[in-house]
Amino acid sequence: DLIVEPKLNIVAFNHPKLETEELASLLEDRNWKISCSSYPKAIRVILMNHIKKEHLIELISDLEEISKSI
Repeated sequence: DLIVEPKLNIVAFNHPKLETEELASLLEDRNWKISCSSYPKAIRVILMNHIKKEHLIELISDLEEISKSI
């Protein structure tokens, strides 16, 4: 679930059934380095030039697998 509509290169989201810290931990278990914003509490993805489409596909795939496992 998007927290706010992105206006910059930052996307903030949460999972509808998991606390932010729990989702961050599950992603870290899959070797993602996670950034959490404190207000609003959310997972934060900052898109930069070195981020490739493959990285986003992998992240989305891992998020889908986490969702299926709960």
